[in-house]
Amino acid sequence: MTDFNEPYLSKAMSLWLKILLVLLFILIVWGALVRLTGSGLSIPEWPIVNGTILPPLSDDDWQAVYRTYYLEVHNISDPYGPEVIQLEKFKTMFAIEYLHRMLAAIAGIIFIVLFVHFMRDSAKRKRVGYLMTLAGALLLLQVVLGAVVVKEELKAELVAGHLAVAYLFYSVLLWVLLRLGRRTDSNHAKSASISGLNKPVWLMVAVLFCQIISGGLMAGSGAGHILNTFPKMGGHWIPPLSQLYSSLQGGLWNNLVENRVLIQFIHRWWILALIAAVIWARVGVGKYSLSRRGKIYFRMVDVLLVLQIVWGIGNLVMKVPVYMSAGHSGIALLLFTFSLMAAHEAGFAAKK
Repeated sequence: MTDFNEPYLSKAMSLWLKILLVLLFILIVWGALVRLTGSGLSIPEWPIVNGTILPPLSDDDWQAVYRTYYLEVHNISDPYGPEVIQLEKFKTMFAIEYLHRMLAAIAGIIFIVLFVHFMRDSAKRKRVGYLMTLAGALLLLQVVLGAVVVKEELKAELVAGHLAVAYLFYSVLLWVLLRLGRRTDSNHAKSASISGLNKPVWLMVAVLFCQIISGGLMAGSGAGHILNTFPKMGGHWIPPLSQLYSSLQGGLWNNLVENRVLIQFIHRWWILALIAAVIWARVGVGKYSLSRRGKIYFRMVDVLLVLQIVWGIGNLVMKVPVYMSAGHSGIALLLFTFSLMAAHEAGFAAKK
């Protein structure tokens, strides 16, 4: 008799896929640090740095890079002006961006190795070949977007798009790990695909994804630096229409990606949609028999959602210090991770 709980993955391949996911987790949170510190603009070239892949190694090299990448790019005539980033701070920004690129390169290499391995194995290819192909396309898109973000000097909509693709790439690989983590017969898979629990749980994941991308717009536009009061925004539950939609910003799209009042307003109130989606999913869960780990995943979603809301309020009121914002990004990714794992387990839930 076939053991349908026997995994497709060997321990070695499972470990490497988990290592890649951990690396991507770090990379996404580190990317938030890049955005928050403005470090992405410290290296305007891509993919090489000062004609090489190595960072500056001598004082003369640092002086040359500082002059070329910062003073000349920004047309700064007085290098000792009060608003000018000095060399020591530039070195820190450079290190943050450089490490971000190196982590991305390592993650890319690991993915390529795993991609080749999975595609050469007929059983794995049949089960997750389309997911690995999708992940490969997302990786290529992410590389292109990363270059464009740097060239366009961290435009908010590009930063949010870069974040969205990173999350999608991460989620596809997480799903590969979950899908290869167990075998299921065709009847079970068919019944799972039409489970009544799937709809509310996947809605929860979708609403959360939108909230995270809204957070990317918050970071990219600097919307967290204004209206730092809670629960009201500058004394208003709903700011005046003239502030939410300004003709000076241009049309609707420009307002959505550039109007900081509108961006913050959406981010604040969309959380109510997420809370409602989580409650709907939890009501649905009560009608199904979940695995033990599925119950744990849903409880983690509850805990992390509360933590994220409290942390987000603190981040706003404290005027988005870097350490609070980076923590906010990390909790968001944890929440998204457990939401996806909960969605996977929901697919195997049986009606009570």
